[in-house]
Amino acid sequence: MIKAHISATALPDKFAVRYRMRDHQEIGSTAILEEQVLSIHLPTASKPDSIQLIKVSPAVETRTSPEPSHPERVRISGTGFVCGDGLVATNYHVIDGGRTWKIFFPSESKSFALRLVVADKANDLALLRLEPDSGALPKPIAVIPSTGAELGAEIFTIGFPLGDLLGRDHKVTTGVISAKSGIEGDPRVLQVSAPIQPGSSGGPVLDGSGRVIGILTSTLNADYLYSKQRHIPQNVNFAVKSEYLLMLLQQQSDSRTYFPALAGKARTDQIAELLGSIGQISIEE
Repeated sequence: MIKAHISATALPDKFAVRYRMRDHQEIGSTAILEEQVLSIHLPTASKPDSIQLIKVSPAVETRTSPEPSHPERVRISGTGFVCGDGLVATNYHVIDGGRTWKIFFPSESKSFALRLVVADKANDLALLRLEPDSGALPKPIAVIPSTGAELGAEIFTIGFPLGDLLGRDHKVTTGVISAKSGIEGDPRVLQVSAPIQPGSSGGPVLDGSGRVIGILTSTLNADYLYSKQRHIPQNVNFAVKSEYLLMLLQQQSDSRTYFPALAGKARTDQIAELLGSIGQISIEE
C-alpha cells in the first residue's frame, strides 16, 4: 500500500504531497525538507498533525556558496550484497546522486565497478551489475520471501555502519523481527531490533539459515518521536521485505547459483561464508 505521493515544486526544499490516511481518505498537503528530515503537515479534521521521515544515509555536504568545478568527490555511501549472477542489491538512496559506483569486498580485497540495472524508487531498492576486470564473481546469497518469518525470530545483519569512522571491515549486528509492518501499518517493511547506523543501508537482513529476508533501509527519527511523546526510541529500524527484491530479480534472465545450505551451521561459520558476497558501496559525485 502506498501511503503518500510526493512531488517536486519550483522550490528545491518544498514538496506537494498526496497522503493516504488510515481510513483511506486521501488529503493534499505540503512537505518541507530541512537538514535531511522531510516534515509532512497533515491537516486532519480533528487537529493538525505532522510526521517526519528520515533515511539512514551519510550526512550530505552543505555548500553555502557556489564553488569552482572540482574533480568528482568519492564518498562511502552504504552496503550492498550479491544476490544474482553478477547482480548487487542495495537501497536506491545509497546510489542516488552518483555518477559512478564501486563496491569493495574487504574479505577478498577486491573492488568492482557497478552499472545500474534497475531502480525501484518507491520501495528504495536498486539492482546493479558487477563490471569485473578479471577474476571470478562473488557467489550470490539466497533470497527467500519474508512471509515465513515469524515475530520474535532471530535475525542478523552484515554491513558497514559509519564506514568513514569505523573502517572498512564488516560489522555484524543481531536482533529479532519486532513487527511485520512499519509506521501506520506499512506492509512493505519489517521492523527489526538489530542496531543500524548510517552506512548500514542496503545491507541484508538474514534469517537463521543465512538467507536474505529483508534489506535495511531506515530507522525511526528519534528527535521527532521525542518531540511528540517525550520518548527516545530504541532500535526501531526498518527493512524492505525481500518480496520486492525478488520481483526485481525475476525481471532478469540470469541463472543464479546460491550458497550451499547454511542451515544448521554455527552462526560464525555462516558469517564466514557470507562475507565474500557483502561489500561497501562508494559513489563518485
